[in-house]
Amino acid sequence: MLPIVRGCAFKLQLSLSEFSAAMSTIPITVALLVPMLLAAAAPGRAAGNTTPDAVVTAFYQARIASGTRGAPSADELALLAPYLGPELHCLLAAAARFRDRHSAHAPDDKPPFAEGDLYSSVFEGPTRFVLERHELAATRAVIQVRFFYDDRGVADRVGWVDTIHLARHADRWLIEDIEYQLGCDFCSRGRLADNLRSELAPTLDSPRWAGMADTGCVSP
Repeated sequence: MLPIVRGCAFKLQLSLSEFSAAMSTIPITVALLVPMLLAAAAPGRAAGNTTPDAVVTAFYQARIASGTRGAPSADELALLAPYLGPELHCLLAAAARFRDRHSAHAPDDKPPFAEGDLYSSVFEGPTRFVLERHELAATRAVIQVRFFYDDRGVADRVGWVDTIHLARHADRWLIEDIEYQLGCDFCSRGRLADNLRSELAPTLDSPRWAGMADTGCVSP
């Protein structure tokens, strides 16, 4: 853009070679800016979804910050959604609906999916974590995470390990499942997605629940 100077006569002179050189930089500048603008404007795109490590780190940072227990609320699920695969996201949303329907039908009873951490082996959930072993293929990734639960100022020095399974969706990595591996008496066992399907599968008259048909979830 040429400068505009008000209140005085101003004359700018450029040789043909100087003008050509200046104009030749414009396509380069635009080419550099366009990808940056598109990335900033892309809806629903979580920053850091380009590597499995980044996805797992961002997911558990959000999980610990939110303090969610049981099936996530709508706001909690929206916070975690950028890191979840389509089926796991759907199952978690269905678990919340299932819990809410039970609560409406029997408000004095504790509904399913009301308590406990769904995203690690331990009921209380972690207070911190570190990523450990990694296995990476073209479209699949497995990451072992060591979790710690620090209780009332006492640091957990041992922790426990669970395994996070991810899949590549276009240019993003998303969490497909969580495998519980601690194996204690009161710990979660198996895998998160399998456990959700198992709990949501039965057809119930009270409250009205049509099993997996009511979830709307489709297995990959």
